[in-house]
Amino acid sequence: MNKYALSNLLWSVAGLTLITLASLYLFKNALLFDSWHNNDELAHTDYVFKLAHHGRLPYSSELVDRELVEFSSRKFGYPAPEKLSLTDFGIGLQAYSYEALQPPTYYVVLAIPEAVLSHLGIPMEVRLRALRICSVILVILGWAIFYEACLPVVRQGLVSSGYRWFATGALALFSAGDHYHISNDQAGLLFGSLTTKLLFQLGRNPSPQGVYRTLGAIMGGVAVKLSNALWLLPWAALTCQLLYTGRLSLKRLRVSWFLVACLPLIMVVPVVVSSGGLSSDSLSETARMFSVISPGLFESGFFVEAFYYKAFSLQVLGILPGLDYPEVLIFISVLCALLWIYLVPVLPVMWYSLYWLVALWPTLLLVAGFLNRHVGSVFWFEFRIFTAYYPVLILFHFFPWAFWRAFGRLYVHPQNTIP
Repeated sequence: MNKYALSNLLWSVAGLTLITLASLYLFKNALLFDSWHNNDELAHTDYVFKLAHHGRLPYSSELVDRELVEFSSRKFGYPAPEKLSLTDFGIGLQAYSYEALQPPTYYVVLAIPEAVLSHLGIPMEVRLRALRICSVILVILGWAIFYEACLPVVRQGLVSSGYRWFATGALALFSAGDHYHISNDQAGLLFGSLTTKLLFQLGRNPSPQGVYRTLGAIMGGVAVKLSNALWLLPWAALTCQLLYTGRLSLKRLRVSWFLVACLPLIMVVPVVVSSGGLSSDSLSETARMFSVISPGLFESGFFVEAFYYKAFSLQVLGILPGLDYPEVLIFISVLCALLWIYLVPVLPVMWYSLYWLVALWPTLLLVAGFLNRHVGSVFWFEFRIFTAYYPVLILFHFFPWAFWRAFGRLYVHPQNTIP
């Protein structure tokens, strides 16, 4: 076995090992179900229940389905049985359906198996485990799509097939932590990976269909969670570049395709209407909880450290890194950024989609930091809010090292080109 084959094998084994560990972690915790995940899972589950059993969207000011609360009391002792008679069951904000402002796409999908299993008389605990498994499957599908999205870089000889497995394994390692429960965060990874794949295709083979196919995937992601809207930036930048360089003609773009691509957003409209819009009343319950939070949580220094710590979580391995972990990660990010600056001048035209994708990482960091300081009703340093951007995290931090040799040789031999 030559040196290249051995290296390829080792990368493959490492990647498959990480994928296996991440999968076991997800399924184990999904089936264990010994508590609600950070309490938010109860509100997400209530959204599914309102759709499955009442045939309507929830309101942010109404209580969580009593059947769910009674199950929680019996199973987890939360709330305490003696508090069930209280107006808010003694659990304050958690008693309300405060996830009602979320787009309904993910919940509609999960409402189908919930309705079917309930009709068959399956016990609630089994149904909830099944809903968790559905969420886990969405995460794993995201890994599979990302693996497929990386195929072009392998075919062009920029990375080995083994490194492709390793990159997918890294995606699995970091994205598995905190993603086994019932939450619309889980569906984001699927759409993020799909958008990555379609942007790669659009950069290599520009076409009006590709432009709107990619937009449709982004709109689907937005219809799952509004924070996925930042995916519009690389799509818009790449489309403008294709038009500017003449690789795509404005005359060939059709308004009808644009409207079709935006159809997933129709799913967002009912929830805004049913929840009373983004009014102060509809947000009052959430705002009340965050009114008592320490202002220190919204400082820039804390945000950056928490953001990196949670994005590169080693929870799957059972490791809690020390307090210096974020600083090391930030240093690595700076090195990666310098490498990308080195590589950009020699990026072939067909690979500019990669440039716009990696540019999304620092943009995400800036936007999330701004929201954390100025929109204090959400913990924006919780990277699970940005699950759809895990493919960008992997591309930004894991691929420049592999591309360095392939792209860098163009400086030494400018006449060379990467096909």
